[in-house]
Amino acid sequence: MDLRRKTLLVLTLLFLSMLGVFLGLSYITLKTSYETAEEAAVRDDLIRVHIVLENEVDAIGRIARDWAPWNDTYTFVRDYNEEYVRNNLDAVTVQNLGLSFMIFTDQGGDIIYTRAIDPATGSDAEISPALAGAIATTDGLTGFETLDEWEKGILAVDGTIVLVASHPITTSAWDAPPAGALICGKFLGEQELEYLSELSGSHFTVVPAGSAPLQGKEITLYTEAETAGRYWISPENESIVTGTMYIDDITGDAQLAIRVSQSRDIYHQGLAVFASFALFLFLIGIIFIIAILLITDRLILSRITLLTGWLQQRDAGNPCNPDRVVMPGNDEISVLAGTINDLLAGVCESTRQIQVSEEKFRLFVENFPGLAYVKDTAGRFVLVSRQYTELAGLPEQSLLGKTSSEIWPGSAWAAGADEADREAQSLDAGRYVYREYPLSVRGVPTMFGAFRFPIHREGGADLVGAVVFDVTERLREQNALGKARERLSVLETMTMRDIRSHLFTLTAYLELARAQNRDESILHFLDAAADAARHIDQYLAFSRHYQDLGTRPPRWQSMEEVLLFALSHIDMKGITRESTCDQVSLYADPLLERAITILVQRIVTHTGSPALLTLSTQESPDGLTLTMTGIRQAGDGSLQDESAGENAYTLEEYSLILAREILAITGMTLAEDERGDAGITVTITAPPGAYRFPPW
Repeated sequence: MDLRRKTLLVLTLLFLSMLGVFLGLSYITLKTSYETAEEAAVRDDLIRVHIVLENEVDAIGRIARDWAPWNDTYTFVRDYNEEYVRNNLDAVTVQNLGLSFMIFTDQGGDIIYTRAIDPATGSDAEISPALAGAIATTDGLTGFETLDEWEKGILAVDGTIVLVASHPITTSAWDAPPAGALICGKFLGEQELEYLSELSGSHFTVVPAGSAPLQGKEITLYTEAETAGRYWISPENESIVTGTMYIDDITGDAQLAIRVSQSRDIYHQGLAVFASFALFLFLIGIIFIIAILLITDRLILSRITLLTGWLQQRDAGNPCNPDRVVMPGNDEISVLAGTINDLLAGVCESTRQIQVSEEKFRLFVENFPGLAYVKDTAGRFVLVSRQYTELAGLPEQSLLGKTSSEIWPGSAWAAGADEADREAQSLDAGRYVYREYPLSVRGVPTMFGAFRFPIHREGGADLVGAVVFDVTERLREQNALGKARERLSVLETMTMRDIRSHLFTLTAYLELARAQNRDESILHFLDAAADAARHIDQYLAFSRHYQDLGTRPPRWQSMEEVLLFALSHIDMKGITRESTCDQVSLYADPLLERAITILVQRIVTHTGSPALLTLSTQESPDGLTLTMTGIRQAGDGSLQDESAGENAYTLEEYSLILAREILAITGMTLAEDERGDAGITVTITAPPGAYRFPPW
């Protein structure tokens, strides 16, 4: 995918993401606002319908109020005269009053007279027994105690909704007690609902609450001083939204539902506006992307294409090609072109230096006065010295590009050489692998030793170099030296054994002579001779240890074990030991135990008993310091016999020299600090790498 397509893809995805987020937020905001406007319209319709219904009930109440406090009506309910009926209660009069029925009751609530008409035809009709029973049993419609009482509202009977108003019957002067009640009513049939719908401007129905679903969103309709209402709004579908308001009937025991339905014109207009807005933004985005692409292509992409095309057409195999990119202007791309030119110049110079270095390296390998070669990571020869080609008996071209196993198939030496080359590839810089191989050169058995090492190159494939030496003479010299050392060791062992045997015999004869002679002057000489024999034995022991010095390779030794073995050779009676070096190990000659024995014996001899022997360690950037201190303690003890004399002092110095030499094998040093009668401190310093702590 080229840069233009990537730019188009990025801009498109970015635009679509931003557009999606923006339109999503806008849709939520606009939809909420249009739904709120729709709810407000439904609420207004419900309020208008409610007001129309209240006005209609008030009108019926006014009729009842006009007819009930009238002398003729008062007389009628008392004596039931037919003249009142003929003159006032014909069907035309009831129809003109806009009523469906008029019911007269006495003070006991019994119906005296009923006049009902069919609202559709205006002809006489009968009051249903259910309606008559509901009116007779409804509290507040009959049996008024005072003239101030009256009632109006809506009554639901067997699914029929009736607007009713009741007023106490009295004289025109309002000076007689209630003689009964006049109940006026109007059925809310289809014709009446259609009339009220035209009056309110909204189509509505009034049904018992049990048949009206309680669903949708509940919203407070309005709150007045004495009246509070709520309504629910619920979209029926994408075209119709219904609002339902619940009001109490005249009994206060049941609820009626006023339902208003209207088309969702506001909601659909909002969706249409949102769609137009989204289309407008989409078109603006398309125009913006096209403009950005054109500007980017003109100012950036076309110039980058020119730059990359020039780089592709340029001879990559010749970094020193004199062609240079020319990019007019002084913007970042022009600066990039200049940087590329400078970079190419640097690459050219680096290439020349690499070529010079490779040529020097090739000449060095080819003219190396010995056996040397360089292989690639596949084990194929890259460079070989002249002596190597002479030893192989093959021309240089026959060796290059092949492995040792390919040149000498079936040869164990060649297979071992290839394996060693692969092993050297995994080494870090500065490390090497040494192997020795027996070969037959012109029929003469010859031993070669090869040092193989990795050659890591930055920006290039790694290589493996090898330098091969003829070690036949060195091995012969080592074998001869080993045999000579073995003979000397045997001779020295035999000599030491013979001397110690004769020394033991001499010591025995001295003891026998001393036992059989009581002459003090002779005993003095015998004791001196025995003392000299003991010193000779100690010198022989020193010579034996010094002879073993360095004959075996160093190894890791736990100071805890070495110290325990060293103390087992010394009389520690009266000596208290404190040690904090149990966890350290030293890399030292196997005679480390002998060196620690010499140093502890020297401390004990110097301090005597009772005394305190402390051992501690301290690590620093220069290495590990192991300190052994002997502290003389107060008491009746005395110094141990130090065997004063020149010979004893010389033997002690020899032992100290032996201890120093044992430690020096692995680079450790020894220092002493004598503090008179207070004690002595011996310090061993181990360089980094000659000590370790757990875990190993």
